[in-house]
Amino acid sequence: MEHYSPLYTAEWGIQQDYINSPVDYTANRYNVMGGLRAYDHYDFMAGMEQLNGHGLNQVFVTPLGTNHAFQGWADLFLVTPKDGIRDVYGSIVGRFMENDSLAVTGTYHAFSDDTGNINYGKEWDFQAEKKFGKHYSMLAKYAYFDNAQGKTGFNSGATDTQRVWVQGNVNF
Repeated sequence: MEHYSPLYTAEWGIQQDYINSPVDYTANRYNVMGGLRAYDHYDFMAGMEQLNGHGLNQVFVTPLGTNHAFQGWADLFLVTPKDGIRDVYGSIVGRFMENDSLAVTGTYHAFSDDTGNINYGKEWDFQAEKKFGKHYSMLAKYAYFDNAQGKTGFNSGATDTQRVWVQGNVNF
């Protein structure tokens, strides 16, 4: 039985204006992550995701998706800021109890513009999910965004933000 296995992701995407678009732009998205799974119960991961921005209406957009799962659960970056976003993150996942029925996750995010020069703030995310039998589970999430002592570059009105979710699931 192997006790360790690698975890990795490398992604790249590009968006460009199309034919006679009034906005002339090209924006890229990068996502790289490396990590390690230990004893099938613990995951340790670190990475960086970047969505480029070059001004208003010239950013990498995800119109059919949500950034909730990727750029912090405080949901402050559901739309890419005009200067883009760089998310440098680290995450730890632990699976416990019989059949790994309890999963606990902690993630730290450091957000900036796509050059790394404008500090957007940092965020801590925590989650616990407990499975009950084959069909039921409960999920609790907590997010805390620190707006860099009022120096947040993406939104002059941004404040420290906390969010809590509690969810019950029935799967068939």
